[in-house]
Order: sequence, then structure tokens, then C-alpha cells
Amino acid sequence: MPEGAGSSILDLSGTDDGKFELVPYKYDIPSLINDTMQSSLLWLESKPIEFLLSIDKDTPYYLYGDDFHVKQILGNVLFNAFMYTDRGRVELSIRAETHRKAMSAFSGSRSECILIFRVSDTGRGMTGEQVRKLFGESAGNYPDTDSATRTKGSGISITKRLVEAMGGGISVVSTPGEGSVFTVHIPQECIGTARCGSELADDLRDRRFQRMSRARNTHIDHEYMPYGRILIVDDFEANRNAAKGILLNYGLNVDTASSGFEAVDIIKSGAVFDIMFMDYIMPNMDGLEATRIIREMGYAHPIVALTAYVMEGQEELFVVSGCDEHMYKPINEQELDSLLIRLVRDKQPPDVIHTARQKMRKRKRDAEQRISHQTVIQEELKAAVVRDTNNAIAILEDVLFRMNALGVVDTELFTVTVHGIKGSLSNIDEVDLISAARKLEKAGINKRINVIMAETPSFIHALRAFVERTKPTHDGSTEDISDDDTVFLMKKMNEFKLACETFDIRTARSAMADLRRKTWPSDIKVTIDELFLNLIRGDFNKVVSEAEKTGNMTLQGFFVS
Repeated sequence: MPEGAGSSILDLSGTDDGKFELVPYKYDIPSLINDTMQSSLLWLESKPIEFLLSIDKDTPYYLYGDDFHVKQILGNVLFNAFMYTDRGRVELSIRAETHRKAMSAFSGSRSECILIFRVSDTGRGMTGEQVRKLFGESAGNYPDTDSATRTKGSGISITKRLVEAMGGGISVVSTPGEGSVFTVHIPQECIGTARCGSELADDLRDRRFQRMSRARNTHIDHEYMPYGRILIVDDFEANRNAAKGILLNYGLNVDTASSGFEAVDIIKSGAVFDIMFMDYIMPNMDGLEATRIIREMGYAHPIVALTAYVMEGQEELFVVSGCDEHMYKPINEQELDSLLIRLVRDKQPPDVIHTARQKMRKRKRDAEQRISHQTVIQEELKAAVVRDTNNAIAILEDVLFRMNALGVVDTELFTVTVHGIKGSLSNIDEVDLISAARKLEKAGINKRINVIMAETPSFIHALRAFVERTKPTHDGSTEDISDDDTVFLMKKMNEFKLACETFDIRTARSAMADLRRKTWPSDIKVTIDELFLNLIRGDFNKVVSEAEKTGNMTLQGFFVS
């Protein structure tokens, strides 16, 4: 593919319209891995699986190709490995075979190469017959796949057609009861002489995946900063939405740009931001070039580069280009919180900060007052909306599961469901959920599968949070608690606390399910519901603290009585 090559339309039977668009860009291996691993991390949290990552040290760091579809291919293969492995390990290895050994030192030089993924697992495995049927139109992915889901082709069969349409190949070796090994070859082009090196895999695994886990398990009290203004520059809509969602917790004014060109135009218009978050790798104009242009225009406010990984020497490039700092993607919320306090809050006069905090306290009081004045009719209406929401969650999860695991795209059912829940939510004051439903409904009508895949999980999470916060906090039960129930509560609360301290999600959920099955006095029920909600949010620090507090109070009450 020559520099600046336009997109091309390739045949791909099995997708919505039988074709897909090949759009090549420059991308890097760390971003490819990080972006692909996001959905897989959910499986890592819920199963006793070890994830191993290895990258051949001679793998080109920068590649040129359609990274969107490369991520889709790798994501589908990883999804199957995690889904059909109950325990043991999943291993991803990456290497590349270059067709031309001599490479120019010029950073824009290219040579053809074959990018090779190898995904092995210790899962269920397949028989020879199942392997032969795997890539067929009517074959399910693995044994025990429901026959009703096999009519439109499996996720792996669609992945095979996608790989072949890009000029590559995919193969599988599998043994029942022992696991499977999928190998994917995809033609790409490598750019420049930079190589991944021998330490990249360890650094990515230790620095990125563990950082993401810790970020989810850290409670943060978001400072209210309505005086702050932020610009997020990223070519991926999902990344922009994720960052915006985090920043809105602070009451910040958040703008977004989908390219370096758009960011330059925004600054040309005279806009000023407390912080500009600039994605490093973007097509046509990357983040460093956009930053250089913006600095040449005289813009002097903070610019923070967003990158999946920093190679040795890259930090100097960020500085030379005009970036003040850099942060890793996906964003670590604890690091972001410190950055916002330092670059936004601490630069404000004390009276501005004081006024903002007063407004925040008033907002909380007003919200509590609105809740306390709800009528019986409003409560009944909310209960009906909650029932609708639970039904919608079940349908959307099923649609998303079949889309991910089997390649079955039911946009009609998806569209009808989000349209229905949008109408139900319109009966109450849930503006953000209604807006999100409207956007997904539009994506369903236009068959924008990438938008559905990227944004439906966060919409489901938001619906669950709505259900939890809307549940009644009092069920009319008596305030008495028996000695047996007290002992049971102490035991389960201790199990729950210990499980959360070790991030054992499965045991924590089991203990919480046992607690929620019993009828408790209103104060204990409120506490258990709050613990459950924080568990869903991944706020483990708060969960452990509250569980310990509840256990101590119960213990004191037991001995007093």
C-alpha cells in the first residue's frame, strides 16, 4: 500500500451487506494490544485464568494497515479463548516476518511483512470433526453451542473470511479437554526501524494490565471543578467517550476532537483549555505534529500526550513537540485525579474553589430533598421503569453476547429494545440514559455495528446502576434481628471483606448473593445494597471499609444484646 493510499472495498460475505471497507493507517503494537485487551479483562476478573503475553523482540513497533479490522480479528480470537476456558491460562504471542531485511533509517520507509498472532488456551478443545466444521456457515464455535444460534455463521467463521479478505490466513489445532491453538497471519507493512524489543511484553503486562486493575479498585472522591475546561483529542469515539465519562464526574466542561486537524482548528478559533489531552497515534496528523502546530500558533496552556506505551527516547519527542506531560491509555483514574487537582483546581483562587464546593454541597442537598418528596405515583412509575430496564438489560446482554461470540448480528432486535427502553425512561428524569439510548437506536437503524459493539457495554452498566439506585430502601420488615441472623451476617460480611481485599470477585459475589437472599431490617438492607452497588462499580477500597465497619457494629450489638 503506497503512502496515503485511499480506502478500498473488499468482499466479505457474512457481514451486514457482504462488504467492508479497508482503511489503512499507521498504528503501533502497544496500542493494538491495549485496545484489544479491554473487553478481555472482564473475563480475567471473573475466571481463574492466567494471561501470558509474549512479543518477539524483532517485531516492528510501527505498522501500516487497517488496525480497526486487525483489532477485530485479534479480539474475536481472544474472546473465544477466554470464553471457552474455565481455568488455566490463555497465551497471546506476536511476531512478524518481514519480506525485505534491509530497512532504510528514514522513519517513513516501509517493507512488506506478515503480522502473526498465536492464541493458545487450556480450554475445552475440539474434536477433529468440530475443527473441520468450525469455519463452516452453519457451525457453532464450540461444543454445546445452542443450535438456534448457528444459522448465521460463527464468530470464528466470519473472522476467517475477514482474514482471507485481507490476504491472510487462520488455522487451528485443538485437542478435546486440553485446549486449542489459533494462528493468524495478516499481511501489513512495517514502518521505520523501531522494534518492540525484548522487554515490551513484560512492561506492557506489568505496567498496563495491573495498572488498569488497580485503577478500577481505587475509590476517588471527585473534586467538583465546574470552572475547568478540557479538550480530548482522539480518533476513536469509544476512547473519547470513556475519557469524557470520567471527566464529567468532576463537573468539568469537556470538549472533544476526532483528529489533530480538528484540534488545530479549535485552537485557531480562539478556544482555551485548562488541559488538552492529545492522543499520540492518529491517522494523517499524529498528536506530536498537531501539538507542534498548536505551539507554533502561540498556545501556551498544558497539553498532555496520551499513549499506550513509551519507548526509550520517546519522552524527549513529547517534550520537543511541546507536550508538557504524558499519560498512558486507558486512563488511570488515580493519576488523572492528581493531574486535574494540580493543573486545574490548584490554579484557581481560593474563593473560586470555595464557591464550587458550596455549589456541590447544595446540589447534594437538593437531590436528597427531591428524593424525599417523591409521591407514591412517582415510586410506582419508577418501579415499572425498573422492570422495563431489567428486561432490556437481559435482551441487550444476549444480543451483545451472540454478536461477540457467534457473529450473529441482530440489529432489528437491538434497535427495538433500545427504542423501547428510551420510551420507558422518558417517563422519568433520566436525561443521560435517554440520550445514550437515542444514540444507540440511531446506530441500530444505520447498522453501525462498531458503535453498537463499542458503546452497548457501558450503556448496560449505566442501566444496572440506575436499577440499583432506584430500588426502594425499605421493604416493611421488622427492625429485630435474631442471634442466628447476627452470626450469619458476621460470617458472610467477613467472607465478603476478605474476598474484596484479595480481589476474589467470584467469592465476593457469592457472599453478597447469600446476604441479599435474606430479609433484613431497613438499616442493614440499605448497607448491603450499597455494598453491592460499590462491588459492581469495582470500588473495592470503599467496599472493604464499609464491610469492616458493618461487621464491627454487628459484633458490638451482638455482645450488648
